[in-house]
Amino acid sequence: MTNSQQGECYNRVKVVLVEQGKISRWLAEQIDKCKNIVSRW
Repeated sequence: MTNSQQGECYNRVKVVLVEQGKISRWLAEQIDKCKNIVSRW
């Protein structure tokens, strides 16, 4: 996976969160990670 493709994946995560009305804190709780790590995506 190239850097460009990897960036697109992270952007897709953001798009899906918005489409589903979720926030990054919700995602962090679901994957048991710190909200700061998720916010960097």
